Amino acid sequence: MTEKKHSSIKHKRNNYFFYLQFIYIAAVFFSSSNISFASSLDGDEASFADIFRLMTGLETDTIGEATIGFPATYFTSKDCIIIKNVKFHFSRQNDNTWDERFTNGGKPIRITKSVEFINCDFPDDYWLVMRNMIFEEIVGFQNCRNIKLFFRECQFQHQFFFYGSQAVFIKFIGCDFNLGLIVGSKSTISDFFEADHCRFNYSENFYRNPRVRESQNVVKSVDRIPAYFRINIPTESGNLFLKHCVFSLPAGLVNAPSMNLDLNHSVFKTLEILDCVIEPTLDISFVTVENQIKFFNNTADHFIVAEAFSFNPSNAKVQWEKLAGRRLAVTADSGGAIYTGSTIDKGNDYDYQTLISVYALMYQMYRSQGSRLAANSCYLEWKDIETEHFGRILQANSSMDVWFNLIMNIFLRIFCDYGTNPMKSMIWSLGVMLSFAIFYMAFPRQSGIAEQEAFLDRIRAYGEYFTEGKTLAEIESDLDIRPDETADERDDLTTFIRQNKNDLPRYYRLFGLQILRHRNFSFRFQILYAKFADRLIGHWSTARKSRRFLVAAVFSVGLALSLSGIFFVRLFDAFFLSINAFSTLGFGEIPLRGAAKYLAIAEGFIGWFLLSIFSVALISQIIQ
Repeated sequence: MTEKKHSSIKHKRNNYFFYLQFIYIAAVFFSSSNISFASSLDGDEASFADIFRLMTGLETDTIGEATIGFPATYFTSKDCIIIKNVKFHFSRQNDNTWDERFTNGGKPIRITKSVEFINCDFPDDYWLVMRNMIFEEIVGFQNCRNIKLFFRECQFQHQFFFYGSQAVFIKFIGCDFNLGLIVGSKSTISDFFEADHCRFNYSENFYRNPRVRESQNVVKSVDRIPAYFRINIPTESGNLFLKHCVFSLPAGLVNAPSMNLDLNHSVFKTLEILDCVIEPTLDISFVTVENQIKFFNNTADHFIVAEAFSFNPSNAKVQWEKLAGRRLAVTADSGGAIYTGSTIDKGNDYDYQTLISVYALMYQMYRSQGSRLAANSCYLEWKDIETEHFGRILQANSSMDVWFNLIMNIFLRIFCDYGTNPMKSMIWSLGVMLSFAIFYMAFPRQSGIAEQEAFLDRIRAYGEYFTEGKTLAEIESDLDIRPDETADERDDLTTFIRQNKNDLPRYYRLFGLQILRHRNFSFRFQILYAKFADRLIGHWSTARKSRRFLVAAVFSVGLALSLSGIFFVRLFDAFFLSINAFSTLGFGEIPLRGAAKYLAIAEGFIGWFLLSIFSVALISQIIQ
């Protein structure tokens, strides 16, 4: 019995060593290969409830040589779960609880480990839905198929990525992203990607000091700094909808190369960016939109890189106000920096021509839609950049052609906004006519000659107040009844209107009588004023000395009234002369003497030029 017992113990010991050797050989085999069974679901079929069980449970993956190159193990500072080669299906019995939670809401669920799906298949008719979940570590999908994702009110404190996978749609509503979102690397989305009322931020502390496991990236297949927002889908185009989202960055990261809102080299059926706040640079270079693009009610604080942007101009809704201010940009040919109309001196001719092609594309879009004001504003900014470009060329290599183009651009910019604003040339014309009218008024005896003579007669008549003993009322009465070459004509017109008042139109009677009443009113007002002054002061010879100081005030007011009438008549005559000279119609009946003749010639030349500009600009706008 003892021998049998020792034999049995020896046999068990040999089996024990055999198992140890088998385990060791298997461990060496699996560690030397690239096979890793990351979770208990690998290679099997599972329900959606199993996904939540793994994310919220205690099961974790072993991080080692077999997990090198996986973002879930490279970025995580805690545990991870890698789900590989699983075919998921929807089970009403198991999954209904999570569906109800998505519909009705529930308390936040915190996921403390990174989660990565690799080479998994999802069902045709059911969505993977998650609500009010907080992911502390990275979440991603690699080489998965038939995905339908819907996240609602979730927080992604680390990156969300989607690599090499096929999705029907990906939708986020009310979600927060703190370390970026990436969709790309041969991924496809057949229906749509949508982010609605989401907030995208980035941790500046992580950017400056990335938290990574260097041992998990020895082949350098994963970027050390995750991109801020990147969707690169060059084939199998779907729709992209960004609505009511906020894309914000710390001040220190706004100009960082990887912190763009990056859509470049993508193909979309429809691209909609609506009611968003966009602080970083929006990169839509080499993007193709097959159906419609909408860019409306957004606040874009930085640049919009739109090199080789392709879309249907007649089916685009893009607000120029959100692009204006030299926000349109391209990537510089040397160094990859942003090149805009504000950095015209830092690029080369290739950069300039590329940038101008973007403006030309936008200009043609607005013209094809009949949006004249937006097209004109776009063209105006385009030509401003061109003018600065000519200035830069002139500094490097002066020539008559470049100098002439520069001067003409500056001149046209000032007077008619490069032919887009004919009213501006009219305003300049009015200013020129008023300026020359003031010059004409400064020259003696160019206009209002009869009024000047009447003014001198009035000053002489006022002197009779002191020498002849007349009252001011008598002086005003004498001035009014003095010979007037137009008195007979006024009397004839008055008689004619009164005799034919039943036959003449009402507007004719009113117009004619108002002209006559103007002089009558002026005369009556002056007589009334003179009588008031006489009552206040009396005769000069009999007035008390204490009241004579009022004479200066009364005399000044009387002269001011006379001067005001002469001033307006002179102004009218001078303006009439200026209009004649400006429009080159001749000088009319106003005589020109001295230097005013030469001013009139200069004004005629300026008027010819400005009226020509006005005509060309107006015809251009009519044709458009």
